[in-house]
Amino acid sequence: MEKLLKDLFLKVKNLRFFGKKNAERFVFSLLEAENEEIKSLSLLLERLSAEKSICSNCGVQGLNDPCSVCANDNREDTLLIVENSREFYKLEMLGFFKGRYHVLNGVISPFKAQTFEDLNISNIKDRIDKEGITEVIIGLSPLPEGEITTKYLTKYLSSTNCKITRMAVGIPSGQVVENADDITLKTALLGRIDA
Repeated sequence: MEKLLKDLFLKVKNLRFFGKKNAERFVFSLLEAENEEIKSLSLLLERLSAEKSICSNCGVQGLNDPCSVCANDNREDTLLIVENSREFYKLEMLGFFKGRYHVLNGVISPFKAQTFEDLNISNIKDRIDKEGITEVIIGLSPLPEGEITTKYLTKYLSSTNCKITRMAVGIPSGQVVENADDITLKTALLGRIDA
């Protein structure tokens, strides 16, 4: 393999979520693409590199500080706490949540030596007061690290005057109840809503 392609493959492969097969597909699709498409992609990547930032209010990685959500005074008075920027954008692109977000940029993890103090928590209580937040929704994955972080957050925020809830997790659409694991069934029952 030519050195340029090999170097490009290694760079792409080392990006999170790519892996070997996806890196190969990406590099070969670039090789087969029109030169104008490659130049256009290159310009966008250069712009991303020059303009990316972290919102000093909510912690999301993006292109503006403050981000477009934090800059919007018309958002509802709920605060949804998520683990990372990917979750922020995924939920925001769905378009149904009209509140505000707070990105922890991680969860408590003994495997990564990440403690509660390592998370983006320093301004959550100030935001609750300053932005008139009436409900905090903890939207972390129901994995052990997410559960531990949820317990810490609940205790940490218990001194605030707002309602603290968590996203319900249940049986995925199309799955048979008997095939669901115990944690999924338990959280589906505990997080039940009116029919």
